[in-house]
Amino acid sequence: MKKFTTIFTVLFLGFLAANSLCASTIYWSGQANVNTATYEELKLVPGMNYELAQNIIDYREDNGQFTTLDDLRKVPGMTKKFIRKITPYVKLDGKTDIREMKV
Repeated sequence: MKKFTTIFTVLFLGFLAANSLCASTIYWSGQANVNTATYEELKLVPGMNYELAQNIIDYREDNGQFTTLDDLRKVPGMTKKFIRKITPYVKLDGKTDIREMKV
């Protein structure tokens, strides 16, 4: 029984070590300009899916630039809650400089 416990312990500790080596933390730096960002740049915004990114582009092509972040509520699929969530990662002017970083 002691041999089994030792083997199990070694395997378990190896599993934990492997997971900690492979695990990475993702964080974001910068912001995406919702008036000029490409589809690929918008997709970098945390929580942004392909449909919402395309809806932003379609909306601004049809209606012009957003003047406030609250204007994003006019985009199909956007909710007030989601806009609050992405506010740190989006802006209305300036260069898009958002990037995803893994540590």
